[in-house]
Amino acid sequence: VENAVGLDVTGGIIENGIDWQHVQDADSIGDLTRFSPINGDVEFVNATVHYRLKYRDLAPLTSGGSYHYIDYAEFDDRAYLPEYQAFAGLELHHYLRQKRLHLFAYCEVTYVGPYHGYVVQNLGEELIANAKVSIGLTNFRFHLVFQNVLNQAYLQRDHMTFRGSFFYYGLVWNFDD
Repeated sequence: VENAVGLDVTGGIIENGIDWQHVQDADSIGDLTRFSPINGDVEFVNATVHYRLKYRDLAPLTSGGSYHYIDYAEFDDRAYLPEYQAFAGLELHHYLRQKRLHLFAYCEVTYVGPYHGYVVQNLGEELIANAKVSIGLTNFRFHLVFQNVLNQAYLQRDHMTFRGSFFYYGLVWNFDD
């Protein structure tokens, strides 16, 4: 579908599910982090609205946002649970008919709302941009991906800092029977 608006909603209750309880203990040597299993109920609702706008075959734009509600019976406040996130992406495509070659350029921006970890309290609220270029020839496609093109240092989890940009490359080769 070239132009579309979609809404995805998922919800439910997990009864007597197994989760991990985080406990910070101190002894004579130092601090000790302990995770132990605990049973409890979880209620959740996730809603995502997404929008796709396409101008011919040249530039499809996708964007959207998500809201997450999670309620744990055994925990007042859980780590690593952002309440919302947003995303947008644009792909440029050009087909060289005489060479049967597809050229793609894609960029995306993501944003995750505020959340906290077990130790670090102010996580999220970072705008992260990524880019990808690729060349496709019949069943073969080579791609080069650039992560964090704005070269920001940011944390997603406790003690896990992303210190800047990086890139990787790969290929996809589809075999037909």
